Amino acid sequence: MNTVAAHLNIGRSTLYRWVGDREKLIDHAILECITEIWVDARRTARGDGLERVLDAADRFMHGCIAYEPLTSFARREPNLAQRVLLDPDGLVNTARRTSLLHATASAAPHLEVPPETFGVLGMTATALVWANVAADREPDITATIDIMRTVLSAHA
Repeated sequence: MNTVAAHLNIGRSTLYRWVGDREKLIDHAILECITEIWVDARRTARGDGLERVLDAADRFMHGCIAYEPLTSFARREPNLAQRVLLDPDGLVNTARRTSLLHATASAAPHLEVPPETFGVLGMTATALVWANVAADREPDITATIDIMRTVLSAHA
């Protein structure tokens, strides 16, 4: 927080008033990083309906783990990364849930999925991917997409 405040040429107390604690600042930073990845994933997704949604999710997960600052952070501070990424009230989790819901509603309007299901899917995918990244293992994104496909297909 000292480094960020100094870089912005503001006091630490001002920074804390603006963003809250360190976890909230990291939540904001991660959201900024992944928003562009999500927009690009949706824009380049292939297929129709549910397959388009799943392709976007696949591209998003691959894009996130390819983003070196994010993977370095998850490996350097795995507990903090998991707390921020899995916080049910955090910006990242809220945005992920909302984005998946909107992507599905626009690409696969025939699916009637309860909004809570998107929250569970997002949390599950995040845990499966980032726990492996934090442990310096390759996440199994294909298996994660298969879980999403199974859950979402059940609502067709």
